[in-house]
Amino acid sequence: MMWQNLFRERSIMSDQNKQEVKETTDTNHHQGIVIYSDGGCRPNPGYAGWGAHGYLYTTEPSNKGSGLIKQLITPFGYVPNTGDAKQKHTVVQPLQYFDFFGTSGSNASNNAAEVDALRHSLAKLKTYDVKNIQVYTDSEYLRRGATEWLESWKRRNWVRDDGTPISNSSSWKGLAQEIDHVKQKNINFSIQWVKGHSDNFGNTIADKLATIGVLHSTNQQPRNECSVSPAQGYWKSDVERHPFIHMRRGYFNSVSEYNIPGHYYLAEPGGDDFLIGKKVPESAYCVVRLLKPENVIEIVKERQFEIANTINAVMMLRLDKIYNPEVYEYIEDHGKYTLLQASKSVLGLNFVDNKPVTIEMNPPGLCLRAIDNFQFLDEMLDRFLKPEESTSCFGYKAHDITDTLYKKVEKKVKKETVIKYELDPVFGVGFKSLSQEVIVSRLSDNIPKGMKIEGIELQPSDKFEVRLNAATDGGDVCDTANEQKISIPLVLGLDLPSRNSLKHLEDLNPKISLITWQESVNSLRYACVVEVDSGVGIWSNYFADKILLK
Repeated sequence: MMWQNLFRERSIMSDQNKQEVKETTDTNHHQGIVIYSDGGCRPNPGYAGWGAHGYLYTTEPSNKGSGLIKQLITPFGYVPNTGDAKQKHTVVQPLQYFDFFGTSGSNASNNAAEVDALRHSLAKLKTYDVKNIQVYTDSEYLRRGATEWLESWKRRNWVRDDGTPISNSSSWKGLAQEIDHVKQKNINFSIQWVKGHSDNFGNTIADKLATIGVLHSTNQQPRNECSVSPAQGYWKSDVERHPFIHMRRGYFNSVSEYNIPGHYYLAEPGGDDFLIGKKVPESAYCVVRLLKPENVIEIVKERQFEIANTINAVMMLRLDKIYNPEVYEYIEDHGKYTLLQASKSVLGLNFVDNKPVTIEMNPPGLCLRAIDNFQFLDEMLDRFLKPEESTSCFGYKAHDITDTLYKKVEKKVKKETVIKYELDPVFGVGFKSLSQEVIVSRLSDNIPKGMKIEGIELQPSDKFEVRLNAATDGGDVCDTANEQKISIPLVLGLDLPSRNSLKHLEDLNPKISLITWQESVNSLRYACVVEVDSGVGIWSNYFADKILLK
């Protein structure tokens, strides 16, 4: 389920903001707050940070949904929406959502961060006029301290029975003041323990925020930030992804100087395998050049450059991970503070949920083969875009197949008639492949003696297409009258962008070209080039895009 708009409209609550909030909430006294708090530290003690997530709710009946599908909003936190959950639990209407994170210092403990999480949360929410505050934490230290030990610590002036000062006294003193404020308002206050890292929905969000706080602390960036978001639209997905970026894997060099912003190597290695370079028929390769770089990709790459420093390696980027709605906006909003090195012994990056974002590719041999494939497609793209500047390629030919995939229709836009592209309805959901017929020319058997192409002397037995201006001694163009019709299979998602990507390209003035060239006397290779207003890309099912000639 999606957690959206985190800090999109970030507001550090000023006194004026707090007063406005109080005025809007004083009118309804059937309201409550649920808070999930968490703290973290790397190492312990070390760089510490905290996070909290929660919501303000009302018990008044409402016809509006919460926007969540897999979770119910109740006065006692999130409840998985399974089976007869709605019959067993009271469902309430969320009014606002809270997302807090901050730092606890560079030499603090995990326990101190846990206390700080609740202390700062209560401080930021003290102006709300509610009847109930329900807190959930995965720290028994915090729960027992707040419910069992706090009063005795206060009576003994913050020392233990043996006279030694209690640990984290400054954090506990601050929390004690906030709890006292809650009690003075006759608010029903409860704090309960939940198991950490157990797929508890609210705790998972708080843990992510706490990790962001830890990363800020690690980078010596003190923070104490609060985001208050209206309930409407909070869970709505808003992922911006160029239609060209449809594959699950991206590959790049870990050294900055070998990367160009907006220039991406993408691949589908086959199945769920991360390795590329294997000679498998479903292995798809793509080189994309975008006028506007994908921000979320560039953020991950920049962080990888920092981690790698000068270490040269091939990195796999999990595009399916970073474009997941639950991840995308975290990275967009918090940048590198959502990405941490997986371990000191590897270059890979993890997201704040400790799941991989980048992975170093080994063994190097297969990776180098894949890099050769990418570079070859890069050269073929250059050949297509600037044929006058590129080296010749045996039998190179570009076939415009745009009309095979798209229909041109006239539409009214601001009282003007414009030509729009629409994906042919035949390519509906579930469509996988098509067959494209092209005509290729082949040399006749009457090859002039001594004719050379790219320094290679041709023999009468050599039969392959020549689109070069390979001249005879008399300056005549080669005889290409001997033509052959060939049917070329094209698989969506491998030889071409995916069906959904083709659909999203309709408004970008797409032009699709099938390029063919002679690999040997008896084989023809092919790839597809897609041009749109915002960029260009080339697709190839590299180890399968080959036609044997008769």
